[in-house]
Amino acid sequence: MYTELHCHSYYSLLDGVSSPEALLQRVRALGMHGLALTDHEGVYGLPRFASAAESTGLQAIYGAELTLSDGAHVVLLARDLTGYQNLCRCISAAHLGRDKDDPRLAFDTLAARAEGLIALTACEQGELHRALLAGGEEAALEVAGRYLDVFGADGAFIELHNHLRPEDSRRNAALRRVAARARVPLVASNNVHYATADRSLLHHAVTCIRHQTTLDAAGPLLRPNDEYRLKSPAAMAALFAEVPEAIENTQAVAEQCVFHVRDLSYAFPTPDLPPGVSPEQALRAAIEEGARRAYGEVGPKLRERIEHEFSIVQKWDLAGYLLVFKDIVDFCRREQILVSIRGSAPASVLLYCLGLCPIDPFEHGLLFERFASPERRELPDIDLDIAHEDRERVIQYVYAKYTRARAAMVAEVNTFRLKSSVRDIAKALGLPAQQAQQLSLSLDRWDADDPAAVLT
Repeated sequence: MYTELHCHSYYSLLDGVSSPEALLQRVRALGMHGLALTDHEGVYGLPRFASAAESTGLQAIYGAELTLSDGAHVVLLARDLTGYQNLCRCISAAHLGRDKDDPRLAFDTLAARAEGLIALTACEQGELHRALLAGGEEAALEVAGRYLDVFGADGAFIELHNHLRPEDSRRNAALRRVAARARVPLVASNNVHYATADRSLLHHAVTCIRHQTTLDAAGPLLRPNDEYRLKSPAAMAALFAEVPEAIENTQAVAEQCVFHVRDLSYAFPTPDLPPGVSPEQALRAAIEEGARRAYGEVGPKLRERIEHEFSIVQKWDLAGYLLVFKDIVDFCRREQILVSIRGSAPASVLLYCLGLCPIDPFEHGLLFERFASPERRELPDIDLDIAHEDRERVIQYVYAKYTRARAAMVAEVNTFRLKSSVRDIAKALGLPAQQAQQLSLSLDRWDADDPAAVLT
C-alpha cells in the first residue's frame, strides 16, 4: 500500500492548483487510504483538509514544506499532538521578523522543536539534494547524518522522486547510495501539485503569474510534464520497482502519524480573578448581579432560560471566553470608546445580563440557539464593532492585559477574485493588457459561481 506524503493544495499559493477536497476525492478514487497535506510555509488548508478527510473516511496527515535559512526545503509531518504543536511553532518562527513572502527557519530552531515530527528531505530544493549537487555524496552524507541525529532512525527519511525526467534516475541512484551509507530509510513521493493530469496546464499558468512572465517566455520555469499529480499505488510501485522499500515506508510513516485535529483543545484566557475563584464562579456572580439589575425579580421562565444557557457555557467551557469579552467591553466604556455587539450574540440572555448586548432577548423571544447550539460543532463567536480611530487602543489593552503570548491577531488567507484572476491568466497567456482588461470587465462577480459564464 502507498500513501502520498508530499502534496500541495492551492493553499500553496500560485504553486498547487487543486483544492483539499479535490485531492482527497482523487485519493479515494485511486484506492488509497490517506494523504499528507504539505503546503508551503503554513497549514492554511488544514481545517478544510481535516473536514474533507473525515467526511470521506480517509486518514489526514498534517504537515508543511518549510524553507530553511539557506533557502533549502524540508517536509515536516506531525506524528502526534506534540509534533503538530512543534510544526506550528516552527512555522511561526519562520515568519517572525521576515518579509511576509520570504519566511525562513533556522535549522537550530527546527532541531529544538523536532519532537513529534517526521522529516522528509523534500524536492530538488531540499538540503540533501543541494548538498549532493554541490559537494557530491560525501557532502550529502553529512547532511543525512545531521537529520538522523535530530529526528532519529524512525523520523528521518530520504525522499525519492521519479517524474520520468532523465535526471531522476541518476539522482535517485545517488540518494540510494547515501541512504545505505548513512543508514537513513528511503521514502517515495510524487511531490504532488495537482489532483489530475488535466490540471497541469493551470499549473503552468499560475507558475507564470508567480514569476510575472508568460507561457511563451517561461521556458525552464515550467515543469516539463504532467507527472506531478496524484498516482495510484500500482503506478508508484511501478516507478519504484527497484526500491520497493521506499513504497512500503510510506505506509510505515502514515502509521506513525496518529494526530488528528480532534486532539486539539483550547483554553480561553481569563481576567485576573481573586484566589480560589474559578471562571465559572466569577461568571455566575456577574450574571446574577446583571440579572437583578436588568430584570429585578427573576421569574421561573427567565431562571430556566438562564440555567439552560449557563449549562451550555459549562459544557463548552466558555466561562473564560465570556469574561474576556466583558472585560474588553468594560474597558471600552471606561475609556468612552464606542463599542457595539452584532451578529447572533444578542440572542443570549447571559450576554444581556453581562451588559454586552443592548437588546433584551428574553423580552423579544430571541432563540439562544442562534448564538450557541449543542447540535453545532463550532464554538460560538462574538463580534464587536469598535470605533476605527480607537481600535489600536483596545488592541494594545488586550496585549498588555493578557500578554502577547496569549493574544494574537486573526490571520486571513488571500484568494483571487474572479476579475483579477482573469486579468492575471490573460497576462500569462500573453494577451495584450487591453484585451485582458476587456475580458475582466465583461464578467460579473456572480459569474464565479457559474463556470459556463466564464467560459463563454
